[in-house]
Amino acid sequence: MITNKEHEDRYLVLYGGYWFFPSKMLGESGIQYIATEVNLAGDRGKEWVKGLLVSTVPAKAGITFEGISPQASLITSIEIACQLKAHSGEKTRFTVRFQDIPLSR
Repeated sequence: MITNKEHEDRYLVLYGGYWFFPSKMLGESGIQYIATEVNLAGDRGKEWVKGLLVSTVPAKAGITFEGISPQASLITSIEIACQLKAHSGEKTRFTVRFQDIPLSR
């Protein structure tokens, strides 16, 4: 879930396998994976997806990586590539990083 805590609505772009600015994951064995799909507020895309984040309203989001070993027990890091766009037209590109995520079955 993603929630826009600002007072104005904003557009968010989540990048998947977009060649210039991909979301990526590093497995515990040092192998890098590029996202194969992203989804936001019901829309899906392989390279990117754009959705309106209404102020204070949570939106569902997800990211898919393929080819990961079923024996993997840890994600070393995930970098989710994003861009925010305000109604004023101002764009901000950034990444969100999560590290040392244990996997369970």
